[in-house]
Amino acid sequence: MVILLRGGECLGGLCEQTTTIDQSGLVHVAAKPPNQLGTVNPVDLVGLQAAIATTDFGLLRTHKFTGTCPTAVDGPELVLTFSTANGAEVLAACTTQLDFTWPVLAALVTALAPIWPLPHQ
Repeated sequence: MVILLRGGECLGGLCEQTTTIDQSGLVHVAAKPPNQLGTVNPVDLVGLQAAIATTDFGLLRTHKFTGTCPTAVDGPELVLTFSTANGAEVLAACTTQLDFTWPVLAALVTALAPIWPLPHQ
């Protein structure tokens, strides 16, 4: 899965940070150095994979975001891309009202907490 923080102003223009959790649980960022942040605990990885496999992403996207996108005030938008058996499923904070009590997001927060606390809005 891929976690993208995009928006806000950086010296070179628009800010963007991409963090990936690969199938083995390795967490790394696209920028270097260093790009490896750590590895998700195997139990948490299994929990995250199970949550992804059982999530109805279409249903989650029916919860429309109605506020002001953080990018409008120089902040980042959180965009989550989940790899599923049906292909990539995207939840973007400026289009979907993300609820971190949803099992898939709670599993993501739990999996990343020891390595990289997920900046959520």
